[in-house]
Amino acid sequence: RYPAPGIGARLAAVLARALLLVAGLALLGAAPSQAATLRGDYRFAGTNASSCCGAPPLTDLGPNSFGEEVVGGNPQTVLRFPLSSGLSLPFGVIPPDSYSLAMLVRLESVDGYRRLVDFSTGTQDRGLYDLSGQLNYYPITGGASAPPPIVANRYTHVVLTRDAATAQVVGYVDGDREISFDDTAQNAVFVQDQPVRFFKDDALVGGEESAGAVARIRVYDGALTAAEVADISGRTLDDLPVPEVGEEVNV
Repeated sequence: RYPAPGIGARLAAVLARALLLVAGLALLGAAPSQAATLRGDYRFAGTNASSCCGAPPLTDLGPNSFGEEVVGGNPQTVLRFPLSSGLSLPFGVIPPDSYSLAMLVRLESVDGYRRLVDFSTGTQDRGLYDLSGQLNYYPITGGASAPPPIVANRYTHVVLTRDAATAQVVGYVDGDREISFDDTAQNAVFVQDQPVRFFKDDALVGGEESAGAVARIRVYDGALTAAEVADISGRTLDDLPVPEVGEEVNV
């Protein structure tokens, strides 16, 4: 009527080994995520050339001009783009399905839709936008932070990542995760043999862009992790919200 001594322990050990075997088989069947490597770093210090990695220069999509502005508390040269202008990155610098795009940008207007990255080479609305201060990937998902993290005429660090192994797309603003979605439908895969366009809208619906300026664009050939995005977001203690009464810490 009672189990022999040690049977319970042996059964537990067998079950533990079975679980480890199942977990190991699952890991063997999963494709590993690709580590992100920097492929281009555009600092706009009087040139559209990359400061590293042998990447080709960005192409102006209108009458852009260099000027000096205060970015992160320090004066530096930036590239100003007027309305209906922007930049393009030649195809092949990063894979079309596994990448990270990081940009430090200032938009003059954030009301309504304002284009950040075009995925259709000017033929569709599909792509990354600011939508009234929220990060938005049209037509799939949008952020809902309060207050909205993108503010007119303030430099904002925006990152979009796509992992080819998992088909996960994630968008960040100033180091904070704002949007994410499963992209098995490949909505966030760039068009083959076509450049990546920044800030300039498509011809389908007018008025969905803003003039502004860009202080830096970095492109990677894989998906940055949340920790890596935080490392490059440039946030400091000055970026913390005002402390609230009764709270001991502010993180």
